[in-house]
Amino acid sequence: MPAKLLFFGDIIGKPGRKALLKALPGIREKYNPDFVIVNVENMAHGKGVTVKTMQEIESAGADAYTSGNHVFDKEQLSFVRIEKNGQGFLVINLNAQVFFEKQFPGKIGSPFMEFDRIVAEQARPGDVVFVDFHSEATSEKRAFGFYTDGRASLVCGTHTHVPTADLQIQSACKDYGIAEIFLNRNSRRTKIVTN
Repeated sequence: MPAKLLFFGDIIGKPGRKALLKALPGIREKYNPDFVIVNVENMAHGKGVTVKTMQEIESAGADAYTSGNHVFDKEQLSFVRIEKNGQGFLVINLNAQVFFEKQFPGKIGSPFMEFDRIVAEQARPGDVVFVDFHSEATSEKRAFGFYTDGRASLVCGTHTHVPTADLQIQSACKDYGIAEIFLNRNSRRTKIVTN
Protein backbone atom coordinates (compact mmCIF):
# COMPACT_ATOMS: atom_id res chain seq x y z
CA MET A 1 0.00 0.00 0.00
CA PRO A 2 1.62 3.31 -1.05
CA ALA A 3 1.91 5.89 1.72
CA LYS A 4 2.28 9.64 1.51
CA LEU A 5 5.09 10.94 3.77
CA LEU A 6 5.72 14.54 4.74
CA PHE A 7 9.21 15.33 6.06
CA PHE A 8 10.32 18.66 7.49
CA GLY A 9 14.10 18.95 7.48
CA ASP A 10 15.70 20.93 10.30
CA ILE A 11 13.33 23.23 12.16
CA ILE A 12 15.69 25.99 13.31
CA GLY A 13 15.03 28.02 16.47
CA LYS A 14 11.91 29.93 17.42
CA PRO A 15 11.22 31.21 13.88
CA GLY A 16 11.25 27.60 12.63
CA ARG A 17 8.92 26.45 15.41
CA LYS A 18 6.49 29.28 14.67
CA ALA A 19 6.59 28.54 10.93
CA LEU A 20 5.94 24.83 11.53
CA LEU A 21 2.96 25.55 13.79
CA LYS A 22 1.53 28.00 11.26
CA ALA A 23 2.17 25.99 8.08
CA LEU A 24 1.58 22.36 9.03
CA PRO A 25 -2.24 22.48 9.38
CA GLY A 26 -2.62 23.93 5.85
CA ILE A 27 -0.09 21.52 4.37
CA ARG A 28 -1.85 18.60 6.06
CA GLU A 29 -5.18 19.74 4.60
CA LYS A 30 -3.77 20.26 1.09
CA TYR A 31 -1.67 17.08 0.77
CA ASN A 32 -3.35 14.75 3.28
CA PRO A 33 -0.14 12.91 4.31
CA ASP A 34 -0.36 9.51 5.97
CA PHE A 35 2.65 10.20 8.20
CA VAL A 36 4.55 13.37 9.24
CA ILE A 37 8.20 13.40 10.34
CA VAL A 38 10.02 16.49 11.66
CA ASN A 39 13.79 16.94 12.12
CA VAL A 40 14.21 18.84 15.42
CA GLU A 41 18.02 18.91 15.65
CA ASN A 42 18.32 22.71 15.83
CA MET A 43 14.93 23.56 17.27
CA ALA A 44 16.15 25.04 20.59
CA HIS A 45 17.89 28.35 19.89
CA GLY A 46 19.40 26.90 16.73
CA LYS A 47 21.21 24.00 18.40
CA GLY A 48 19.72 20.92 20.01
CA VAL A 49 16.26 20.30 21.39
CA THR A 50 14.69 20.74 24.82
CA VAL A 51 11.59 19.40 26.54
CA LYS A 52 10.11 22.92 26.35
CA THR A 53 10.63 23.24 22.57
CA MET A 54 9.18 19.76 22.01
CA GLN A 55 6.12 20.69 24.07
CA GLU A 56 5.77 23.88 22.04
CA ILE A 57 5.41 22.00 18.74
CA GLU A 58 3.46 19.03 20.12
CA SER A 59 0.18 20.51 18.87
CA ALA A 60 1.53 20.53 15.28
CA GLY A 61 0.73 16.82 15.13
CA ALA A 62 3.92 15.19 13.86
CA ASP A 63 3.99 11.40 14.04
CA ALA A 64 7.76 11.06 14.58
CA TYR A 65 10.86 13.18 15.10
CA THR A 66 14.45 12.86 13.93
CA SER A 67 17.55 14.77 14.98
CA GLY A 68 21.27 15.00 14.28
CA ASN A 69 24.75 15.55 15.65
CA HIS A 70 23.67 18.27 18.12
CA VAL A 71 21.77 15.69 20.13
CA PHE A 72 23.56 12.46 19.17
CA ASP A 73 26.06 12.77 22.03
CA LYS A 74 23.39 11.37 24.36
CA GLU A 75 22.49 7.68 24.57
CA GLN A 76 19.38 7.39 22.43
CA LEU A 77 17.21 5.15 20.36
CA SER A 78 18.03 5.51 16.64
CA PHE A 79 14.68 4.23 15.38
CA VAL A 80 10.99 4.05 16.13
CA ARG A 81 8.36 1.77 14.62
CA ILE A 82 4.80 3.10 14.58
CA GLU A 83 1.57 1.58 13.27
CA LYS A 84 -0.87 4.14 11.90
CA ASN A 85 -4.12 3.31 10.12
CA GLY A 86 -2.98 -0.25 9.49
CA GLN A 87 0.36 0.79 7.96
CA GLY A 88 3.71 0.22 9.67
CA PHE A 89 6.30 3.01 9.57
CA LEU A 90 9.90 2.31 10.59
CA VAL A 91 11.65 5.66 11.08
CA ILE A 92 15.45 5.35 11.33
CA ASN A 93 17.79 8.22 12.26
CA LEU A 94 21.48 7.60 11.56
CA ASN A 95 24.57 9.74 11.79
CA ALA A 96 27.26 9.43 9.13
CA GLN A 97 31.01 9.05 9.69
CA VAL A 98 32.78 11.30 7.15
CA PHE A 99 33.83 14.66 8.72
CA PHE A 100 32.17 13.75 12.04
CA GLU A 101 35.30 12.34 13.72
CA LYS A 102 35.56 15.24 16.22
CA GLN A 103 31.82 15.56 16.88
CA PHE A 104 31.58 12.71 19.38
CA PRO A 105 33.71 11.05 22.03
CA GLY A 106 34.84 7.62 20.91
CA LYS A 107 34.44 5.91 17.57
CA ILE A 108 31.36 6.38 15.38
CA GLY A 109 29.87 3.05 14.33
CA SER A 110 29.01 2.25 10.75
CA PRO A 111 25.59 3.64 9.75
CA PHE A 112 25.50 1.01 6.99
CA MET A 113 25.78 -1.87 9.49
CA GLU A 114 23.39 -0.15 11.92
CA PHE A 115 20.80 0.15 9.13
CA ASP A 116 21.16 -3.59 8.44
CA ARG A 117 20.76 -4.41 12.14
CA ILE A 118 17.68 -2.21 12.67
CA VAL A 119 15.91 -3.45 9.53
CA ALA A 120 16.67 -7.11 10.36
CA GLU A 121 15.41 -6.75 13.94
CA GLN A 122 12.54 -4.26 13.57
CA ALA A 123 11.07 -4.13 10.04
CA ARG A 124 7.93 -6.07 9.29
CA PRO A 125 6.63 -7.00 5.83
CA GLY A 126 4.92 -4.02 4.20
CA ASP A 127 6.56 -1.39 6.42
CA VAL A 128 7.43 2.02 5.02
CA VAL A 129 11.11 2.39 5.94
CA PHE A 130 12.19 6.05 6.23
CA VAL A 131 15.80 7.03 6.97
CA ASP A 132 17.02 10.47 8.05
CA PHE A 133 20.70 10.10 7.17
CA HIS A 134 22.51 12.93 8.95
CA SER A 135 25.65 13.46 6.91
CA GLU A 136 28.09 16.18 5.91
CA ALA A 137 29.41 14.58 2.73
CA THR A 138 27.23 14.24 -0.36
CA SER A 139 29.34 11.24 -1.37
CA GLU A 140 28.45 9.38 1.82
CA LYS A 141 24.76 10.25 1.39
CA ARG A 142 24.83 8.89 -2.16
CA ALA A 143 26.70 5.75 -1.09
CA PHE A 144 24.11 5.17 1.64
CA GLY A 145 21.31 5.66 -0.89
CA PHE A 146 22.82 3.03 -3.20
CA TYR A 147 23.40 0.70 -0.23
CA THR A 148 19.79 0.91 0.95
CA ASP A 149 18.24 0.86 -2.54
CA GLY A 150 15.26 -1.49 -2.50
CA ARG A 151 15.32 -1.82 1.31
CA ALA A 152 14.48 1.74 2.38
CA SER A 153 11.36 3.44 1.07
CA LEU A 154 12.93 6.90 1.38
CA VAL A 155 16.33 8.18 2.49
CA CYS A 156 16.65 11.90 3.24
CA GLY A 157 20.15 13.28 3.67
CA THR A 158 20.16 16.02 6.29
CA HIS A 159 22.71 18.24 8.09
CA THR A 160 24.18 20.49 5.41
CA HIS A 161 21.59 23.30 5.92
CA VAL A 162 21.74 24.26 2.24
CA PRO A 163 20.25 22.62 -0.87
CA THR A 164 22.87 20.35 -2.45
CA ALA A 165 21.00 19.60 -5.69
CA ASP A 166 21.65 15.87 -5.46
CA LEU A 167 18.12 14.48 -5.47
CA GLN A 168 18.10 10.99 -6.93
CA ILE A 169 15.41 8.36 -7.37
CA GLN A 170 17.05 4.95 -7.05
CA SER A 171 16.35 2.10 -9.46
CA ALA A 172 14.48 -0.14 -7.00
CA CYS A 173 11.96 2.60 -6.14
CA LYS A 174 8.99 1.64 -8.29
CA ASP A 175 6.00 3.08 -6.40
CA TYR A 176 6.87 6.75 -6.26
CA GLY A 177 4.40 8.27 -8.74
CA ILE A 178 4.74 12.03 -8.30
CA ALA A 179 7.28 13.54 -5.92
CA GLU A 180 7.32 17.25 -5.14
CA ILE A 181 10.41 18.93 -3.74
CA PHE A 182 10.21 22.46 -2.34
CA LEU A 183 13.41 24.52 -2.22
CA ASN A 184 12.30 27.49 -0.14
CA ARG A 185 15.77 29.00 0.12
CA ASN A 186 15.68 29.94 -3.57
CA SER A 187 11.87 30.23 -3.82
CA ARG A 188 11.84 27.55 -6.50
CA ARG A 189 9.59 24.54 -6.81
CA THR A 190 10.81 21.43 -8.56
CA LYS A 191 8.33 18.79 -9.59
CA ILE A 192 9.43 15.34 -10.66
CA VAL A 193 6.86 13.31 -12.53
CA THR A 194 7.61 9.67 -13.31
CA ASN A 195 5.68 6.60 -14.37
